[in-house]
Amino acid sequence: MNIDINIFGKYNKQIIIPEFGIESQKKLLESRVLCVGAGGLGSTLLMYLVSAGIGTIGIVEIDKVDFSNLHRQPLYNTNDIGKNKIDSAYNFLNKLNPDINIIKFNNKLLFSNAYNIMKDFDIVVDCTDNLESKLLINEYAFILKIPMIYGAALGFEGYVAIFDTLFGACLRCLYYKYPVFGVKNCNDDGVIGPIPGIIGCLQALECIKLILHKNKINKFVPLMSKILFINGVDSNIKIYNIKKNNECDICSVLSKNILIFNNLIKFSCVSYNFVKINYNNLYIFDIREKDEYKKSHILGALNISFYLFYLFVSFLHKKLSYNCNILIYCGSDAKSIISCKLCNKYLYFNVYYLQKGYNNVIF
Repeated sequence: MNIDINIFGKYNKQIIIPEFGIESQKKLLESRVLCVGAGGLGSTLLMYLVSAGIGTIGIVEIDKVDFSNLHRQPLYNTNDIGKNKIDSAYNFLNKLNPDINIIKFNNKLLFSNAYNIMKDFDIVVDCTDNLESKLLINEYAFILKIPMIYGAALGFEGYVAIFDTLFGACLRCLYYKYPVFGVKNCNDDGVIGPIPGIIGCLQALECIKLILHKNKINKFVPLMSKILFINGVDSNIKIYNIKKNNECDICSVLSKNILIFNNLIKFSCVSYNFVKINYNNLYIFDIREKDEYKKSHILGALNISFYLFYLFVSFLHKKLSYNCNILIYCGSDAKSIISCKLCNKYLYFNVYYLQKGYNNVIF
């Protein structure tokens, strides 16, 4: 890649750093980074990545700008309230650096779309505000063999870490003993504005270091399998090592048995009559939303919504034998098929879904 005089001028203040130089700038311009979330962490991260000259940046965000966002999300102002964050962020960042290719994903990252969204990027940066989304990013980063830069902010505290399949631990190792649901988040428990700003800056710095480290430029040392903790109350900063957990559901169990669901399909479509005949030998999962389940459902079915099923099934092997019979149903059959593929990935092969879904069953 040739860098013209205008590009050199734009990034001159970082190019002239002895440890950085022109080759480092070239690598940044060639890189592809995905940012999941454009809120408190993502706002600061994106401004610095765009300004630094990361060539292609993907942004995943589905929320609208709310008045309560403005104290910690500098991408937005009062004129943006009620607008889609993804559009407001794009407009701000494009003015900041129109030479960067910004790809908008106006979606919530889900099991059903994570693979296709993440597969074309070199690095994924987690700027979400809930553990469910963070664990989803972690799993697909592991499957796709791309590094994940983790960030979190709550109250006066913040955390940054890098998880890479080539360097041991993953995020699930860190949260192995924690519940998947019910963990505190800033929406419910609050955050002081500068903390997500600091964490977003640190994530941007680690992203730049990681790009250069992966390209073997100088001796930058990213936070591989380490977590940086900052306490804003006393301005205390500590770094801890994260040990790989040999019983981890992701990097240990999946690393031995991983089966990308597109490559192996072993499940069947069955009628409701099949369900009635085999009822006593089936574990039945209703993956509709709670209000639909309450109105009517197959007796004995456990309700786990489609958007949380991917987390639930990762723990299934601790409760159910791999030889058990699993029936999954939704309103139609599209989400059931996706969920069956997920069960296959976790080595459950006696899996069935209800033909045409629950809404078309004649009882």
